[in-house]
Amino acid sequence: MTTSHLRLASLALGAAAVVTLSGCSPATPIELEELTPDQTAFIERAQEGGASDEQVQILVDSFHSGELSYQQLADATSATLACFEEAGIPTSHWTVQVGPGVDNIEYNYGAVPGLSGEESLAIADSCIYAHSFFVEVEYSNQPDYEAAVKSRLDEARPALIACLEDDGAVVDAGAPTEGLIAQALDRWAAGGPDCYGRAGLD
Repeated sequence: MTTSHLRLASLALGAAAVVTLSGCSPATPIELEELTPDQTAFIERAQEGGASDEQVQILVDSFHSGELSYQQLADATSATLACFEEAGIPTSHWTVQVGPGVDNIEYNYGAVPGLSGEESLAIADSCIYAHSFFVEVEYSNQPDYEAAVKSRLDEARPALIACLEDDGAVVDAGAPTEGLIAQALDRWAAGGPDCYGRAGLD
């Protein structure tokens, strides 16, 4: 399973948590006029989490316009990928269709030669949180995106259940799809089959 695999799963499960990175100072204050309290709070969490001025400005612009566009997502993601490249992190990226008229950008990344996996992950995380994490979260929280993800999960549900049952899992037929995804990822992490991928969700 690739890094993008985990990212899509986390969005499907609603697990995109806002965290604070040690060693990152808040970005330069940006004017937040005409934003709702929730929008202002999100911007403040992004700044506390190490978001760059450029990422914060994309968020502010999207709140003012009422939409975070695919182009804005692409701009933020490009900054993350450039940060990867500068740090020597091997990476690849591609566009996926989440649903009709709804695209997303997925990317993989690996370890920096000469560094441990944990060290490489820390560098990658700093790039992501600085340049695109909060934009990715906001993009995935838009109604059209959420509807497309729900439709995709509903379509994959029968294949997901079949794969889990073939692997000997006890499956609650009435469980929400998000719970089945969590079960599939847990079994994959324990050495089982990649039911998430086999269901067409990668």
